[in-house]
Amino acid sequence: MNKFVLSLLVCITMGSSFNVFAKKACQDPSTMVPFGQVMNPAFVKKFKKCPVTTEAEFVTFGVLPGVPIPGKMKKKIIIQAVQPGTLTNNTLMPGYLVGLPKKLSDQVFNLKKGQKIKLRGVTYQWGLTAFAAAMSGHHNTLHYFLASSVEVIE
Repeated sequence: MNKFVLSLLVCITMGSSFNVFAKKACQDPSTMVPFGQVMNPAFVKKFKKCPVTTEAEFVTFGVLPGVPIPGKMKKKIIIQAVQPGTLTNNTLMPGYLVGLPKKLSDQVFNLKKGQKIKLRGVTYQWGLTAFAAAMSGHHNTLHYFLASSVEVIE
């Protein structure tokens, strides 16, 4: 047997024994994670492929003109939300962007500013071109939350 093939087989066998090639397991999707953590740039990649449940405060619908919207969000209902208890009167960018499926429109379009909502979904990081970042006044990346479900918390 060729030495290369033998070495490769040994590496694969040892790697699978030590879980070197194992994918990192996601937590249970019902695990509650603070919205601020979910949207923090340090955690965006952690929650990109691992659905989580989070609570947020509804701010408003849509985005200001000039704020770029990635393709994954173009056919979504876009709302802005913040970590509960942090709502301000910032008119430039009052909250983080959350994309919701159109099928949830009946639940979403009755929301009032400050209402608490429970979201389940994943984060999404979108890289902007230098031109788009300069034109929109944002950094080189925008962080979004793509929700698969929303529930109003009474």
